Amino acid sequence: MTLIGTIGTDLQKQTTTTGKEYLKYAIAVNSRTKAGDSVSWFNIACFSPNQIDFMERNLAKGSKIYLEAEAKNTSYEKEDGTKSFSLMLFQSNFEVLLAIVVIAVAGFPEPKHELVLVRDDFSAEYALETTSDSAELLQQPIAVWELRDDRAVHLGSILPDSEEEEAHKRDSDEHPRVNI
Repeated sequence: MTLIGTIGTDLQKQTTTTGKEYLKYAIAVNSRTKAGDSVSWFNIACFSPNQIDFMERNLAKGSKIYLEAEAKNTSYEKEDGTKSFSLMLFQSNFEVLLAIVVIAVAGFPEPKHELVLVRDDFSAEYALETTSDSAELLQQPIAVWELRDDRAVHLGSILPDSEEEEAHKRDSDEHPRVNI
């Protein structure tokens, strides 16, 4: 089975009853039809030590990936003692399509804001949380990095927008787009 979707949960490293480590997460897959948009969620388990290491170091909730996996029905016991079944996808391969990069800005105590790098043409889209410091953050230069072949590459910086563009941003429901 192949999927393209967004990691929708934190990556959780767990251990089986036999002592084998694996990475557990969920992926959201968007579908667009004439009837409207929908989202399907899939539970993923990754047992490859190399993939686990790479994913833990470089991916986070919100990263978009291409995933190859084998689907299996699994059973588990609920808290009330009843047996239940779920579909689990066992990851065999993946590729990063979109990486979430946590950015640090001078004057801010810890990186809370994320930059999403989109395509190979280096266009980028970023979304700021609605916080009291968001307006101040937009007045600061932000470094932009992309993950390439297991290393971070500096692409440039996002410079503060003019006041007119800021007013448009405040009135817009969409996230701003930044071309690098």
